[in-house]
Amino acid sequence: LSHSQVEGSLEVFQSHSKLKVLDVEGTTIEGSIEVFQSTPSLQVLNMVGTLGRVSGDIKVFEHTKDLKVLRLNATELVGDMRVFRFTQGLRELNLVNALEVTANLLELLGN
Repeated sequence: LSHSQVEGSLEVFQSHSKLKVLDVEGTTIEGSIEVFQSTPSLQVLNMVGTLGRVSGDIKVFEHTKDLKVLRLNATELVGDMRVFRFTQGLRELNLVNALEVTANLLELLGN
């Protein structure tokens, strides 16, 4: 779906528990990231450059242990980065322009 003329709501992905990759970069999409509670197999989520309002607490990702890439840009996110402490395979995390995300980087690194 990347860079397509797709418009819609994140809620359409709520019933896709086996979803592994979602790339909606450059589309117009809105909704709450809470829908990703029902996608525990999610490995890649790319929402960079999306238009529309995306909001929610990043705590939703604590059950996505297979998450490798998370790119969320210009979103209304809140939460504590410690949620990613046990996501061992996470290799890219981009939360640019998040509203209120806090972190202690030493804790995140396990120090």
